[in-house]
Amino acid sequence: MQIFTLFDAQMRDFGTGRRPRSDFHIGFRSRVLAASAGLGHTCDYIFLRTGETQNEFVTKCHEWWACLRGGIRIAEAGQEPVLMSGGDIFVPAAGVPMQLNIMLDTILVRVMPAPDDAQSAGTPAAPIQAEFAWLSVGEDDWGRRLRARGLRWALCYRGALSLHWRPAAPDARGQCAPLQPGTLYAPDPQDACEIDVLQPGSGLLCCMQGDRAGNLQALCAPAGLNEERREPSRREALSLPG
Repeated sequence: MQIFTLFDAQMRDFGTGRRPRSDFHIGFRSRVLAASAGLGHTCDYIFLRTGETQNEFVTKCHEWWACLRGGIRIAEAGQEPVLMSGGDIFVPAAGVPMQLNIMLDTILVRVMPAPDDAQSAGTPAAPIQAEFAWLSVGEDDWGRRLRARGLRWALCYRGALSLHWRPAAPDARGQCAPLQPGTLYAPDPQDACEIDVLQPGSGLLCCMQGDRAGNLQALCAPAGLNEERREPSRREALSLPG
């Protein structure tokens, strides 16, 4: 089991006038999941302020964005503008110039291939999907259910959870860790893990891989939220109900 937290990550300000190494030139950025984790992707928190703009932004590889809160207006060349808000997932088209306008204070999660995987960025080795999952209180098999769907890692973005796992070694002792907003966990293949929901309305942003990655909306949504969903295309946001 690997556990990462936003509070251990280095925060960098891109609004100081110094040229940043990143292609995202606005806001504050913190890399929660590093390339050295060996999961094939990085995961960044980007904090954006109302009124910030970037007149030209071009993604160079396959990546996806998830908006935890706020609002961003994205204008791609030759396309209708897209408005991302809390609960939206967007897959930008690689090599297509975009203009970004921050409409509200925003928390954006950006997931990119790790440097070693950038050469095959346009064609990932296996399908990668992003899903928001709402977890219900009183169900003790969330860990197994998510793993059965091909979970690579999960980021807590709302509420409070308790993660329990036991390594495969016969004499291994069970371990426990709290999950709060900004905490990400990545289970090892041999780990058996369970998740206890400590606060109603808790949620995970999940990165799923492989053919088992399915529609978590049907699996995880509370009653009344099981509405029809669309797969995210490269040029439109996927709006989740709620």
